[in-house]
Amino acid sequence: MTTRDDKIGANLARLRGNVSQEGLAKAMRDRGYRWSQATVWAIEKGERPLRLSEAEDATAILGKSVQDLTASEAIVALKYAASEVRRHHGAVSDALQQLFQDELTLASALDVYLLHDEVTEEEAERIYREATVVTPSMIASSEVDKFLDLLRHTMSDGQRRKAPFIYRKRLLGAYEIEKHLQERTDEYIASKRTPHHD
Repeated sequence: MTTRDDKIGANLARLRGNVSQEGLAKAMRDRGYRWSQATVWAIEKGERPLRLSEAEDATAILGKSVQDLTASEAIVALKYAASEVRRHHGAVSDALQQLFQDELTLASALDVYLLHDEVTEEEAERIYREATVVTPSMIASSEVDKFLDLLRHTMSDGQRRKAPFIYRKRLLGAYEIEKHLQERTDEYIASKRTPHHD
């Protein structure tokens, strides 16, 4: 095979990422190709050329483009790293939304149980301290903004029932502090990026 086949094969292996050779082969079989794990292995080793129609379907399965198969090793590696950042950012964002909801659920429950004298103030305080932490400053302020809006909305709804909202108010305060810290961090980073002229 040619050096070009070697390059395409090596790029296919990188683009495959966490997808197994057998997994890719099965997906290609589902599209009508007579592929096996050995087919993928041979292509990735540069021992079998990849036809254009195969390249189009294989890259579509992997969520990539045909151009990625002929890109330089550096470009392929960087694109893969960028895709991993996007993937993990999405996972973190989803987890944050769940964290916000869980913290609000806990704070609301503590308020209700305190209101009806079902837990003591000491018990409520211990449970709250064990469970809650101020969100790290790496979180985008837009995420905190969404939660602050949610918190304010639920508090204003509940205040009509005249509940004390001790813990929801504390949670609101914690995230207000977090938002302020994030804004200060953003300002500091921006100042470091701004060129200084003598």
